[in-house]
Amino acid sequence: MTRDSTSDRCQCCHQPLPATQPLTLDLVRQWCERHGKYVTADEAVFEDVAAEIMNRSAGTLSNWRASGNGPRPYRHGATGRVRYRLRDIAQWLDSNKVNDFQ
Repeated sequence: MTRDSTSDRCQCCHQPLPATQPLTLDLVRQWCERHGKYVTADEAVFEDVAAEIMNRSAGTLSNWRASGNGPRPYRHGATGRVRYRLRDIAQWLDSNKVNDFQ
């Protein structure tokens, strides 16, 4: 299979090619472990950690939340603090083609 220069499909069979470095939930989990970030029991992180993972500021995430952009946040009933599930962060990173995540 060879990559077509104009698309992400094979030139001979036109099947979609896998991404060169897909971002996965496992990579986001590994990042949290490497950087000593707390992950809740339901595999979520608080807003400041989510911002750090996505290389954005917490203020940007707050603006996105107000406008309905970015990964889907939620508030935990006990604390009321904004959290982001790791799977939603990974999906956002993948859909926005952020290739410099490490």
